[in-house]
Amino acid sequence: MSKEFQKRSGPTPSTISNFFGHVTPYCKDDLIQKQFEEDLTLFIAKELVSLSFVEVFFFRKLILNQNLCFNFSSKRVLVNDILPRMVEFTKDKYVSSSFESCHSCIVFFNLWMFKAGMDTFVMIVHFLNAQWEPCHIIVGLFEIADTTKSAMALQVIDVLAKHGLITR
Repeated sequence: MSKEFQKRSGPTPSTISNFFGHVTPYCKDDLIQKQFEEDLTLFIAKELVSLSFVEVFFFRKLILNQNLCFNFSSKRVLVNDILPRMVEFTKDKYVSSSFESCHSCIVFFNLWMFKAGMDTFVMIVHFLNAQWEPCHIIVGLFEIADTTKSAMALQVIDVLAKHGLITR
C-alpha cells in the first residue's frame, strides 16, 4: 500500500481544516489553552451565560475561526474540572476585591444544569459598588440532589459565610 493511502494514527481531526492544515490542537497544559479556559470561564461567570453555550456549534465555529488549536470542553468537564480549578483564582482576583465596598446585596439562584438526580445551581450576588454601579458576581456553583428548602439553605449559608455576606 502506498504511503499516501495508509491509515492515519492518532485522534481524528475535529474539523476538515485541521485535517488538511495539519493543525495540532493545544495540550491541556499549554499556557494558551489554559488562558482560553480562564477567559471562557470568566465569560460564562461574568456575563451569566448558560453552560450549554460552550456546546453551541456557531460559538465554537466563531472561536475556531480565530484559532483552530483550541480544545473545547463539554459543559460537564467545565463543571467538574475547569470551574473548580478557577474558584480560588477568581475568588482572590475578582470576588473578594469587589465586595470591599458592598454594604448590602441581593442573592439569586439559577439552575444551570439538570441531570437526573443531581442539579447544578449557581448563586449570584447583585449589589451596587462604591461608584453606585450595579454589579453581579457568581459566588457559588454547587451540585445538589436534594432541592428541598432545608438542604438548599445549608449550601447557601456555607457560601455566604465564605464570602462574609451573611450580615450584608
